Amino acid sequence: MAKKAVDQLGEMQRQILKMLWDDGGLTVQEVLDRVNRGEKQLAYTTILSTLQTLERAGWVKPKKEGRAYRYHAAKSRREAAGASLREFVKRTFGGDKKLLFESLLGDKRISDTDLETLKQMIEDKQRENQS
Repeated sequence: MAKKAVDQLGEMQRQILKMLWDDGGLTVQEVLDRVNRGEKQLAYTTILSTLQTLERAGWVKPKKEGRAYRYHAAKSRREAAGASLREFVKRTFGGDKKLLFESLLGDKRISDTDLETLKQMIEDKQRENQS
């Protein structure tokens, strides 16, 4: 089980986790190649150390492939987002989901399309709960 919510991870840890979600499993070298496409030029050992830290924290799982390990996300993006949102609601709204929705609905920038989408999502969830 992950010890920290995804939004509490460091920037590099989140970046690597996003790569794993987007691409499935990656080796240290594959992560390094993707990271080093930008301005940053990191060392192999930096990526390895970050992946090992993520493994100890429960975010990634290694799988041996020949002489290398392929790292996979231990949680889906949806699971990670849900855990972060629950923690945010707990910290910010004392766990009261209704206050979260009141805050969202009080935002003047919310469009009619967004409201219709939210309404449909609520109706879908109500049907799911009834079955």
